[in-house]
Amino acid sequence: MAESSGKVTTKADHINSRTIVLIQTGGTIDKDYPKGTGGYAFDISDHPASARILDRLPVHYSIIARGEGGIQLTQTPPSPRVAAGEEGETSEFRYAVDGVLRKDSQEITEADRQTLANECRALHRLGYRRIVITHGTDTMIRTARYLAELSQQTLSELEGLVVVVTGARQPERLKDSDADFNVGMAIGAAQCLSADGGIAVYIAMSGQVIPAEKAARTADGKFIRED
Repeated sequence: MAESSGKVTTKADHINSRTIVLIQTGGTIDKDYPKGTGGYAFDISDHPASARILDRLPVHYSIIARGEGGIQLTQTPPSPRVAAGEEGETSEFRYAVDGVLRKDSQEITEADRQTLANECRALHRLGYRRIVITHGTDTMIRTARYLAELSQQTLSELEGLVVVVTGARQPERLKDSDADFNVGMAIGAAQCLSADGGIAVYIAMSGQVIPAEKAARTADGKFIRED
């Protein structure tokens, strides 16, 4: 346990600050084959695509549970290394899964975006500083800018928070999906970027990491940076 600027920092605080929180909102990346018979359209999976991608890695993960009072519990299964009693637990790559919405991005409302912003605040209060949001591509820029603009009003509440929004042009379930690449890029960006004096919001798509306020989309669906 360490103390800095009058605030006591625990081991849990240190772990949370390094953990990547993966927030699911739905969109193409999370679309899955119908569960019932006779279905013909994709459903939004209740198992986030980002979690399915990282399930393939032997890393430490958490499941964030919420109730009427917001985030209530983080259940953390032991990683293989921790279970074996090895040292270096706090330096492992860790991620937490948080399902907030399961919608096509064209159905996401301003109220949904406010819910997402409130979730970011709640996670920040718990010590989390790095968030990756998976989102449908059609309104991804709108949501990212909403979070960036809102943050300007509450900088002191969200100091040091990095948010990276990503998605996919094809469902993660499909062989030729760009989901794995985009999620990996977003996680790398979230770990490397910093937020000076407030919150930083980026979009990780089309092989680029772009500040939310400078992101644009071409007619053929590619994400580009406009200076």
